[in-house]
Amino acid sequence: MQHSKLSDLKAGDVLAGRYRIVSLLGSGGMSLVFLAEDLKLNGKRWAVEYNEVTNQSECWVTIMF
Repeated sequence: MQHSKLSDLKAGDVLAGRYRIVSLLGSGGMSLVFLAEDLKLNGKRWAVEYNEVTNQSECWVTIMF
C-alpha cells in the first residue's frame, strides 16, 4: 500500500495485507499509531504503528501487547 501522505490513511484501510485500521490512536514524527483488527486472527485488535520513510511503498508494523 502506498500513500502520498500519512494523513491519507483512514478507517477501513488495510496495512501490510493484514491489519484493518479501526481508528487513529496517536501520531508523532514520521509515524501514526492505529487501533487495528488482525484479519488473520479473527479480528483480534492490536496497536499498529505505521511508519512511512521517503517514498517507500511498503509499511512496517510493530505489534504492541
